[in-house]
Amino acid sequence: MSKHGKQTDRSPLTTLRWILTALLAVLLVVGVAVMIRQVTKEVPPSETEAGTGTVATEASVPAATETAAEPETVAPTQETAATAPVTAVTLPPTAPPTQPASPTQPPASSLSGEVTASLNSSITASNVLLYDVTHDRVLFARGAEEQIHPASLTKLMTAAVAVKYATGEDYTVGREVYLKDPQASSAYLSVGTVLTLEQMLQAMLLPSGADAAYCLAVTTIKRMYPEENLSDFKAAERFCDLMNEELKAIGADATFFVNPDGMDHTYHLSTASDMQKVFSFALSFPQVREAVGMATSTFTPEKGKQVTYVNTNRLLNRNTPYYYQYCTGGKTGSTGRAGYCLGSVAEKDGVTLMALVFGCKEENLRFTESAALFNAGFAAVQS
Repeated sequence: MSKHGKQTDRSPLTTLRWILTALLAVLLVVGVAVMIRQVTKEVPPSETEAGTGTVATEASVPAATETAAEPETVAPTQETAATAPVTAVTLPPTAPPTQPASPTQPPASSLSGEVTASLNSSITASNVLLYDVTHDRVLFARGAEEQIHPASLTKLMTAAVAVKYATGEDYTVGREVYLKDPQASSAYLSVGTVLTLEQMLQAMLLPSGADAAYCLAVTTIKRMYPEENLSDFKAAERFCDLMNEELKAIGADATFFVNPDGMDHTYHLSTASDMQKVFSFALSFPQVREAVGMATSTFTPEKGKQVTYVNTNRLLNRNTPYYYQYCTGGKTGSTGRAGYCLGSVAEKDGVTLMALVFGCKEENLRFTESAALFNAGFAAVQS
């Protein structure tokens, strides 16, 4: 009896029913929790491009009605500033990037111990290679096998592949120039302008025009595969595949490119040692060798205004304090991840040297340090 005088039903059957109800409730809660956890595991968050940029999509390319006015003179432009945030419009790799080859020790320096020690203390670039082209030997190397972002030195490979597969026809600038990242340096090509191969190379290699790089890449592939009716985006992607095939052919096994202009991307990688192979390959084509050796270029394209391009490689410019009289060509580069970079060649008394510096902290150090490498190299080779 309860204290209120009513009988409380505590039969064994009722008690068992309460226990079973409670157990079922607990099992139901546990089951729902397990299901929620399983669904969370199976559905990952949406993926974006690896790295700090965003992947370009065909829909993101603006209409061709807005074209930049072509300037009469294009002065040396600072390529993507080394301190600027990176918002690269890059192409996703169509295959997993090749794994860099196991690092190997570069050939021992051919410079004296005293000169090597002096260079090690004075050169600030993080990755350096001084190569004796004439005698096929490395004179000095530091961090030459480490992964780097090659920045606009990528355009040397773009130029080489475009020339190798050129058909001899002129290039009409189209909407592919809008694949260029807004931060990338430009040759200010206007849609509808017609350029020869040589003029397009100069537009890409002197002011480091990313718009010219995309025009060369897309046009090259569309002419190789006319029956496929490829979009600009797909054609640029296919060109990257072609570049990677050529990289393997020249033994640049630690290099993988995902765009034709060198904008930063997690998978867009090389080494100073590999970039020596890329530069040498590019110089094997007379049109490329001529373009990288021009301090300035002035021409009037078909359906366009006269334009003058000034080479961003100040070692070639007599009007700067960085002019180096023995320099015969080169290509600059700079991005947030790469720092300031330069690949250059110089010739003196029948000896040709190639210097590559990556990761300089200040823009003009790439010029002064390349000149210092050349001076040390020529002194050693000719002594």
